[in-house]
Amino acid sequence: SKKLKKAVERLAKDATQLMNIFPSVAKELVKDEK
Repeated sequence: SKKLKKAVERLAKDATQLMNIFPSVAKELVKDEK
């Protein structure tokens, strides 16, 4: 259905943004550990 396709597309976009953000977040976490 169209609704499902929209939801999947939004999830894909969110996942892409998360992957873009994750490296810097991980870097901050590692910094905090020390």
